[in-house]
Amino acid sequence: MIVPMKKLSVVVLESDRQAAVERMREAGVLHLEVDAAQSEELATLEERLSTLERARALLPPEDERSEDQLAAAESSEAKQIAERLAADTGGDAAMEQAQLLVTRGERRRELREQRDKIDRELARLEPWGEVEAEEIRRLEQHGIYVRLYQLTPEEFDAIDAPYKAAIARAKGSVRAVVVSFSLEGQPDLEPLSLPELGTSALRLQREELGVDIATIDRELGAIAAYDNELAKAEDALRERLEFERVRAGMAADSGVAYITGFIPEPDLASFRSLAAEQGWGLMVRDPQPDESVPTLVKNPKPVRIIQPVFKLLATVPGYRELDISMLFLMFFTVFFAMILSDAGYGLIVLAGSLVFARKGKRKHGQVSEGNILLILLSVATVIWGTLTGNWFGYEPFSELPLLSAMVVEPISTWNPASADNVQLICFVLGTVQLTIAHLWNFVRGLQGPSKVRAFTEIGWLAIVLGLYYLVLALVIDASRFPVPDIALYMIAGGLAAVFVFSQQEAGVSFFVGVAKGFANFLTNALDSISAFSDIISYIRLFAVGLATVEIANAFNTMAGELSAGIGGGIVGLLAAVVVLFIGHTLNLLMAALAVIVHGVRLNMLEFSSHLGMEWSGFPYKPFQKQFSLGRDSLGREER
Repeated sequence: MIVPMKKLSVVVLESDRQAAVERMREAGVLHLEVDAAQSEELATLEERLSTLERARALLPPEDERSEDQLAAAESSEAKQIAERLAADTGGDAAMEQAQLLVTRGERRRELREQRDKIDRELARLEPWGEVEAEEIRRLEQHGIYVRLYQLTPEEFDAIDAPYKAAIARAKGSVRAVVVSFSLEGQPDLEPLSLPELGTSALRLQREELGVDIATIDRELGAIAAYDNELAKAEDALRERLEFERVRAGMAADSGVAYITGFIPEPDLASFRSLAAEQGWGLMVRDPQPDESVPTLVKNPKPVRIIQPVFKLLATVPGYRELDISMLFLMFFTVFFAMILSDAGYGLIVLAGSLVFARKGKRKHGQVSEGNILLILLSVATVIWGTLTGNWFGYEPFSELPLLSAMVVEPISTWNPASADNVQLICFVLGTVQLTIAHLWNFVRGLQGPSKVRAFTEIGWLAIVLGLYYLVLALVIDASRFPVPDIALYMIAGGLAAVFVFSQQEAGVSFFVGVAKGFANFLTNALDSISAFSDIISYIRLFAVGLATVEIANAFNTMAGELSAGIGGGIVGLLAAVVVLFIGHTLNLLMAALAVIVHGVRLNMLEFSSHLGMEWSGFPYKPFQKQFSLGRDSLGREER
């Protein structure tokens, strides 16, 4: 559910501002509204944080460090610096190392730019072979002028010089060297510009630059050994920066300072006690309709496992919208199973999920919500695949004694008549989900200021139910699912109800609302067409699931034909195994992607649009110590 919020203003004596901010942070329940603030301390902290971030960005990840870097990280000097950083609580030692890192990183960037410039120069001179620019300039001092030209054959033939030679010829082009005893003896053409150093000197310079770069890389590898300490220093600096932003952002007037924010209603009583203890003034009220309020979603553990999906999508319901977590979880589980549609694939995902769950339990003492969600989704896939008899897209598996007994023939993958039945299930799911949306809206509408307007949702519900019969007739089979007369009455009656009730408002005449509703005839008509397409949209569950089966079957056939073509035996068997592994892995990945594209879409678009949700919220982020739990050996936050 979405936790109710209160708008709260805290008033303190200006002389107590520092201590008050510290106590508010310890309380950790206020989502503060901090305007852009400026102070000398704030500017200093921001600069120090920027330096630390730039410095740590230069460090190579642990899995990408070379052997030299790993050896440098184990040196006694690196360990001594790590101990000094761990003992430094002020952050000065960390900043010293960060400055050193930034300096070395800047030097490495300069060296790399120089090396890249040499590489470009060598690439330009490569077609000419060894070009010793110093020797050419020395000859020029003795009156011998050597120039290199890129010419056409006609230009080369027209040159009148004491000596000319074609170094290389290509179609329509000649690379030539021309020697003369005066500049007037050279052709009036643009010669090749010579570098300051010859190619051999450039290569030597490049090697020296490479040595310098490798030295800096080793030094960075040694510094990476105490990245954990630098990460802790960065976390501490972020805490100080946030604290200073709040302190500097508190408005002050006549010896008092104040700040506003939001607090979850269940935490208000304990915060009132804290305020009374500290002698703070509080002003509490309900948020105004035009105020942006942060969203805090709290659900029971069984429902909370869907939160990783919302985090992945970076979606948050608006404070005044609905929490659809439970319904999202229920329908997403079914959608996942129907899209993956293969019990064999479900077992693979289940096995992987259980392995990671065991590792997570050993390492962190608990199984992550995302892992529990994957276990649920994979179990649902195994159940659906078992009922439809689909195991790796291979029909003989479904004919095994135990597996065949669990197949429901009307929806069996291998039953040609099952397509209509599975499509029917898809449309039923869609209609049920959209029905829930409009019933939910109706109940909410009855609690609002204009209860009459809530009956608009009954009109939309009638339209959805009537369109359901129309979809069955048009998409599946009109002879099997003829459109009943009541369906047409439901569509027409529902549309009339939408015209009558959709614009009703509290304090406005009923007939004025009716007139406004009919004035929106075109919009409402288009919305009814949209509802028709929304129901049809659920057929994607059938279509994507069928594609998964057909692709798996195609790779099975390909593997069998390849093995037979090779002549069977061990070689044929190995070739078939390779094809099956690659094919089914690719198919499983594509099906997983389809879940994100289609399974999520049906909840986030079709269902949410009928609920009127825009996912316009932003998360509740209380002012608190973010990194008080410390970090593990990799610099990750411990839990």
